Amino acid sequence: MKNLFLVLLLSIFIISCTQTNTSDGADSTSVEQRLVRKSKGRSDELLVVCDSELWNESIGETFRALEDFEFPVCIKPEKAFKSVRYTTIDHFSGSNLLFHNIVVPIILSDQSPTSQYFKDKLTIEDSVDFQIVVTKDVYALNQQVTYVFAKNREVFLDLINPQKMFSYLSDQMADKLSEDLFDGRNREAEKAVLVNLDAQLTVPRKYEVVVVDSQFCWLRQSASYHNSSVFIYKDKYTEQPDLLSLVKLRDRIGETRIFGNQDSTAYMMTSLEKLPVCVQKPRIDHFVMEMRGLWHMKKEIMGGSFISYALIDKEDQIIYYIEGFVFAPNEDKAQHLKEFQAILNSFTINEYE
Repeated sequence: MKNLFLVLLLSIFIISCTQTNTSDGADSTSVEQRLVRKSKGRSDELLVVCDSELWNESIGETFRALEDFEFPVCIKPEKAFKSVRYTTIDHFSGSNLLFHNIVVPIILSDQSPTSQYFKDKLTIEDSVDFQIVVTKDVYALNQQVTYVFAKNREVFLDLINPQKMFSYLSDQMADKLSEDLFDGRNREAEKAVLVNLDAQLTVPRKYEVVVVDSQFCWLRQSASYHNSSVFIYKDKYTEQPDLLSLVKLRDRIGETRIFGNQDSTAYMMTSLEKLPVCVQKPRIDHFVMEMRGLWHMKKEIMGGSFISYALIDKEDQIIYYIEGFVFAPNEDKAQHLKEFQAILNSFTINEYE
């Protein structure tokens, strides 16, 4: 299959959002007018724009299933999306244009009003089998619109399911938190990451450095009701990471680097009562694997959820493992995981000519 957007190596194409829509069903306001409007609602409220025929068949079921989709590997079930709604192109106006997260599935072989409208607005080659295009601030500020193009229904259903859609959209949900999360930054901690690990990470002001050296940096934020940590580990790259190798790497880091609050001999391990979930991330600068799972402390009664990225710098033969983990008894973990994802998404490796 001639895929411009591979399932195993996702490429996000950012296109210009400066086109002006006509009054044939969507937005007729000017770019200037749109730029003063802000998206509304929560990042976990999703609007799907498609024809009723598409919504009522298997493709619509893929999106409807997101309303019951749970965050992967949490201690207790937590919904990933508060709501999933749909509208047709005829009603894609007014408040519908202000959703923070909008998804538009387009079947290229269809002649439906929605497909025709967006095919006319976006430049998509006829030879495309499957492609995802992510645009920002199209109809309002702080908004992301995700277009999912497929040659036909069979291709769409073969390449898209609720788990994959969650993976695509979770970064956008995390990005909405970035503005408030990074309103205050710990510049000293950011400098410590840069100097010691030759990488860059945006560190919220509430995080402090626990320990840092040329291979490892542990940042922690403690509150009366929870404890959140982010750490970075740098090592030689020896093999393509998969679930098993990442769990082994994580446990090695936890045993030698993450110590307990009360007992200095306590250390962190990956909990296997629920197996971690591992997927490749849609990032085009480096190979990235995302892992989500549960952790616990040996010799202490502590545990919680974590999310991590394994980022490969093949040119320099280095692997960076970055993780956020939380201890928050009696709290939902979803909000913490979104914040971690926003922090992890800010991570970059310094590149030199």
